[in-house]
Amino acid sequence: MSKADLARGRALALRIMDGLDRELSLAEELVGAPLEAARRLRDGWRAGEPGDLHWDNQSVEVFTAEISMARFEYHSASFRPCLFDPYHESADARALWRPEAGAPRPVACCAADAALLRDGKPPSVRLVPDLKGMVPLWEGASVHARWLLGHHAATGTGHVWDAFRGTPLGHDLNRIRTA
Repeated sequence: MSKADLARGRALALRIMDGLDRELSLAEELVGAPLEAARRLRDGWRAGEPGDLHWDNQSVEVFTAEISMARFEYHSASFRPCLFDPYHESADARALWRPEAGAPRPVACCAADAALLRDGKPPSVRLVPDLKGMVPLWEGASVHARWLLGHHAATGTGHVWDAFRGTPLGHDLNRIRTA
């Protein structure tokens, strides 16, 4: 790997860490209390080499699971994260979604995304940092597979595996599943 590739990977990891910092702040503001376990994980990343986040990204899943559990307890027992962005409203609707390179499939998502999909429009997907810039979640780096699994940990991840089949994120999810 060239020095330029390492530098780009480090810069991407820093952008991802910044996003996780913001996410932690928002979650703590929502629940009105510090999320100590998530803070310890975040502090560990910040103390190490940023590029390590790409190689040891299992802790990202634990981090977002901590946030998800706190949000789940705050909302209600019926709250389910939206497939396209865990920070949308609860995934109380179902719609047919077709990723660019895949077959149509039913997904659980928020009512707003379901309405967009029914109207033939793309969902309001979370954009994540990648070496190419900000991209839709399903095109993101492998760390985002762990990020998404953590957010769905409180309510189950089975639908996540199926929904992203045939996407770059689905490839990473499959690798995690078979590891």
